[in-house]
Amino acid sequence: MTRRHDALGGIERIVEHEIESVRKGPAFLMHVILDYVVDQKFVAIEALEDQLDAAEEVIVASLSSFHPAELLHLRRDLLAIRKSLFHEREILVKICRRDCPSIPDKAIVHYRTSTTTSPNSSSSRRRTATSRQVSWRFTCPC
Repeated sequence: MTRRHDALGGIERIVEHEIESVRKGPAFLMHVILDYVVDQKFVAIEALEDQLDAAEEVIVASLSSFHPAELLHLRRDLLAIRKSLFHEREILVKICRRDCPSIPDKAIVHYRTSTTTSPNSSSSRRRTATSRQVSWRFTCPC
């Protein structure tokens, strides 16, 4: 329950930060929320990558101390993220194909080429994870 409350609090904060976009209408509000959701997916994926790195280190350092159940939990979490991304992609495809009458043309442009921005800056967000560069880009899959 706390996780859900924290997620909603994050949405409230990002909506307050993007209030000018939100005032343009519900389609823009949905875009702000989807953008936030995509950001959170990247955070979750990075956390899973870190956990996989730690599991690899344990395997290399001492195979006897590795617990295969941890790997199964990581696999389950990755599959859950993959499944949710599939559904989100389908929603975005419908929006970009103009199959959603509640999304006006002036808003569709934002769904097609939206770059997420940091709450503390107006520039494109880039985040570096250990040895990999992750580009935070939310673009319509059409």
